[in-house]
Formats: sequence, structure tokens, C-alpha cells
Amino acid sequence: MLSVLKDEEGDYELNGGYSDQYKKVIWFGGVKVTKNYVGYHLIAVYAFPQLKKELSEALQQRMHGKSCFNFTELNDSIVSELSTLTARSVDAFRKAGWLEPQPA
Repeated sequence: MLSVLKDEEGDYELNGGYSDQYKKVIWFGGVKVTKNYVGYHLIAVYAFPQLKKELSEALQQRMHGKSCFNFTELNDSIVSELSTLTARSVDAFRKAGWLEPQPA
């Protein structure tokens, strides 16, 4: 299960589960609202590079750093793609053993 690490105005972060390999809880991602943009962070995009290979050109253009997407505005197709990418990130965390399996 993802757990809330931070829930403050303009700053929301989630942890994944514990990794035996890295001997620590793995940070999942978060949303940070700044004066000029909103940053959407998904560490799975960095940890599992295959996720990045399937990003649209529009979403790739929003990528800053290794796992952050910055936005000043959103449209329905970007929201839909982020939703799919987030779900795929959860799946990747599960396959890596960083989240418990989904209940049947």
C-alpha cells in the first residue's frame, strides 16, 4: 500500500513499500505546487526506464530531470496519460516487491 509521507498545502508525497534490495522504504512520488508550475513526480519513471519509452512526445516535453513532469496547464489527453502512467508505476512497484500484491 502507498502511504502518505507529506500532506501539506501545495506539497503531497507518497511512499511505496520497503525494498530488501535497497534496505529502505522507496519513495513513490508526489505533487508540488510552486508559483510558476505544478511538478508531478513519479520515481518509477527513473527506476523502470521502460516506462519512459512509452511516453507521448507531449509528455516527454514536460519532463524535467529524471522523474518529474512540470505543468503550467493540463489538457484531457495529458491527464489521461498521467493516470495510465501512474497506474503502470504502481504495477511496476508491485512487480519489484515494493508494494504488496493487489487483493483478488
